[in-house]
Amino acid sequence: MSLTAVAGVAAGFVMAVIAVLSLWRGSLRQAWPDRRPYLWFAIAAGLAFASMIVSQTVSLPTGETAMVVWPADLPALLFLPAMATGLAALASIVRGEVAETQSVRLSRRGLGAVCAYLADGSVLAAALFLIGWVTLFGHAFAVSGETPSNFAAELIHPLADLVVLGATLPLVQAAGRRGVAPYLALLAMTVADSLAVGARVAATHPGVGALLAQLAVLALLALTPWVSNIWSVGTRWIGGAREVTTAAAATAAAVAGLLVLSQALVNGRLPEPVEFFVLGVMAIMLAIRMVSLVQRVDSWSRVWQESGRQFRQLAERTSDVVLLCDLEGVIRYASRAVAGYGYTPDDLRGTPLPDLLHPEDRAAGMRAVRRAVIGKAQRIGRYPCRVRAADGTWRHVQSTVSRYIDPGHPDRLLITARDMSAQVALRRQVTHLTFHDGLTGLPNRAYVEQRAQDLLSQARQPTAGVGGQRVAGVILLDMDGFTAIDEECGHAAGDLLLAQVARRLRLAVSPQDTVARWGGDEFAVLTESAASAEELADIAERLSRSVASQPFRIGDTDLAITASVGVAFADGSPAAHVWRNAEIALARAKGFGAGQVEMFEPGQAESGGDEASAGTGGSGTGTGVSGAGGAGGPVAEAGQAGDVAVVGPRSAGDAAIEPEPGPVASTIGEAAETPAGAGA
Repeated sequence: MSLTAVAGVAAGFVMAVIAVLSLWRGSLRQAWPDRRPYLWFAIAAGLAFASMIVSQTVSLPTGETAMVVWPADLPALLFLPAMATGLAALASIVRGEVAETQSVRLSRRGLGAVCAYLADGSVLAAALFLIGWVTLFGHAFAVSGETPSNFAAELIHPLADLVVLGATLPLVQAAGRRGVAPYLALLAMTVADSLAVGARVAATHPGVGALLAQLAVLALLALTPWVSNIWSVGTRWIGGAREVTTAAAATAAAVAGLLVLSQALVNGRLPEPVEFFVLGVMAIMLAIRMVSLVQRVDSWSRVWQESGRQFRQLAERTSDVVLLCDLEGVIRYASRAVAGYGYTPDDLRGTPLPDLLHPEDRAAGMRAVRRAVIGKAQRIGRYPCRVRAADGTWRHVQSTVSRYIDPGHPDRLLITARDMSAQVALRRQVTHLTFHDGLTGLPNRAYVEQRAQDLLSQARQPTAGVGGQRVAGVILLDMDGFTAIDEECGHAAGDLLLAQVARRLRLAVSPQDTVARWGGDEFAVLTESAASAEELADIAERLSRSVASQPFRIGDTDLAITASVGVAFADGSPAAHVWRNAEIALARAKGFGAGQVEMFEPGQAESGGDEASAGTGGSGTGTGVSGAGGAGGPVAEAGQAGDVAVVGPRSAGDAAIEPEPGPVASTIGEAAETPAGAGA
């Protein structure tokens, strides 16, 4: 061997070792069934190196005594089935099923698919052979002096390579981009065998070009396990395997035809008979494929036409509105269901989508349309919105937006809309009933307690002299003598009385305050708008006077009633403690007599039970202001009806303790879809 051949073989040995180790390492990262392709590629790498050694050390005889296949040809020929098996196993991994060889495709897709692949493979092999004949084989045949039959025997390697290249192209497409590296290795082996034809005819060893191509084979096989880190596994080209193979075959055929024509023009003579033969075979195969493609296109056209007809039938029968819009959002088709909104299909044609959307939903709606336009995948986006009916009212709808592809027509947007107005109204009604009293229409105890969680827990105990802050607090009212009225006049009269009391209480406070029915004949007011403790006391007095100011007209009877009122300030403690303080103050007010107003003070909880019995007054004619004497006992002083009784320990000569104003806490928002002052 020459020095170049020795260096090439040594480099080949190193590359073969690297390729085998790389493939083995890559196989260890896979489960056992998924190791098969890498093991087959490792075997192919060993056979490629053996073929390199044989081609550089063994000289095959030529002439009449030459055999078609010598034992020295076996490594190069066995390389081909090893590569084909590895590609089939790689395709089976990606597809998650058994290796999809041509026999498997026969059972799954029928004879038509197999014939299509065979035709594509034949065209590809014939085109590559013509390219090789024009560039390499024709000149080698002219200078060799061999007979056509003997020269055909010298082409056994490139011809076999071409057949395998054409047959394995569908497997590469099925394997995705992971199959590119081994397929390029197979193509490099074809180039190496083609470059070695001249040396084989001359009974010499291949040159540097063939050695470099064989080294490229080993390098590409070494990269095969790591290609999955670069390209996503199973990535597929647009179209099916037959479309990819047909495009590759047609491209190769066009290149081959141009080369043959150029050669004929340059030489000034007709192509060789072998070129005419191969061109004829290629033309027949291409004609078969063209007929097959025309039939498939016609079949697809019928399927799409039927699909479009069924789509229109479904759109006309469904109760959901179906719209087809261009990519600018202009309606081009509307189903008959738009009649439920007062429109006809002709009314909506040419209408931009934004004109139908509620102004508050318009921006989000157009974003959903843009996502459907620019999105590559046909994903369905869901979008709740409000649309304008023909009468100007707004309907709540649940819509979907997706890209609609119709072959032969520009892409459009498919929009469906289902009227959810009844469900939204029912949901609002259920929410309202959950947080409102059915008799009075006021918020119920659950609502006001939930609202107080946010408001009262954040308020500080107010102190006199702190200006600019709002005072938060709760007021509880109990209707004095309501049980006797209910028993004497009946439950219906009692219900009417409570409803009228609720209306008076609502009118007596500002819209920022919340009036709620606490339960039975009790009402609660959550205040957050008082500017000071004195104003909060005034609110309590105003509520008491609004009830007792004039009788209530129940049928033909006028009923007079008073209310006992308990007031508690927000002091930063939990809301439950504030409500408890108000209940203690209410109990003291009822202990002093009807129509009394009591304000809770610190320390009252401990002595509240004793102090309640010390107050004097009755029938709403007086109010006691209780304090602490020298001995700490409660003192009751007579007052006018409706005065406030401030109860708590106090020293002789001290003024009544006034609470400090506190900040207003946040409301509970849309807990019952009712404004903050809806009950006020």
